[in-house]
Amino acid sequence: MRQEISKAEVQLCLSVKNIRKPSFTRDELLGFGQMAFKDELEDWSAAFDSFCQRNLLHSDGEHFSLTPEGEKYAEQIVTRELFGKMFVRAERSQAFGRFCERVYGRNLTQFGTADMEQLEMLIAVLGLNEHSCALDVGCGVGATTEYISDRAGAKITGIDLAEPCVERARERTRDKADRLIFLIANINEIDLPAESFDAIISVDTLYFAKDLPRTIGQLKTLLKQNGQMGLFFSEVVTEIGGSRERLAPDQTKLASALSANGLSFTAHDLTASNLEFWRRSQSIIAEMKPEFEAEGNKDLCEGRILEGDSVLALAKAGRMSRYLYHARVSGS
Repeated sequence: MRQEISKAEVQLCLSVKNIRKPSFTRDELLGFGQMAFKDELEDWSAAFDSFCQRNLLHSDGEHFSLTPEGEKYAEQIVTRELFGKMFVRAERSQAFGRFCERVYGRNLTQFGTADMEQLEMLIAVLGLNEHSCALDVGCGVGATTEYISDRAGAKITGIDLAEPCVERARERTRDKADRLIFLIANINEIDLPAESFDAIISVDTLYFAKDLPRTIGQLKTLLKQNGQMGLFFSEVVTEIGGSRERLAPDQTKLASALSANGLSFTAHDLTASNLEFWRRSQSIIAEMKPEFEAEGNKDLCEGRILEGDSVLALAKAGRMSRYLYHARVSGS
């Protein structure tokens, strides 16, 4: 049986993962929590002591840091309690569903940038059909995975670290288990049989890789002979005065990771449509704010607005590029 954790422990996990310091004092961590949670801040005393007793936090006296076990535990809790439950709530939200229909062209509980036109491009580029066996990396609640499988007839395995998302995907697609499998798995430690898939799909999920070249290397081992990858990826230059050369299709972080693993690729430029997407998204989410508030999902709306404002500013300034990378094993 899965252990239920307290709200205080969830807040503590969120704080130690986001304080952006390798080590911190107890007062510094509490100060971060007060700023982040304000009136909803719980008493962390018991949770903090429990973390120390369970060797999740290491202390050298005054300062504390996460142990390797603590890093894994905090990541698991943040993914499950924050992202996982939020995605499931978004799937059940009528307002979010209408938002997705208007912005993406269909409600697949999308949080990325790939609209239906881009998904159709992905299916065509990879040539997915009823004979294909694919892996969807970071599938969320699995609605996009299910759509691609329905559309192409392909057998697809979706993986995600967020347990609530995987559980929901399994529940919703129970009658399609012959071609849809959903597994709990970490993008940074993918443990699946080698040479299992014809194709690997990533719809705006590779940003969560801690070591992108290593992750791409792990994914490469999962491909059968003549296997291929269809990967959506956006590159940004956030630093003032930063070089925009890395926005070029062969200079992005993903391009470098693919090349480092001996994968040849073609990049389909989606930069212009990406700008139009975010303009459309921001206009519609602002218009729909009262619907989200009436439904009790104000945070889903506000989070999207904050993200969109930041991304749209970068796109307008020409400091963002977006591509669909079609990667292949060299010689295939």
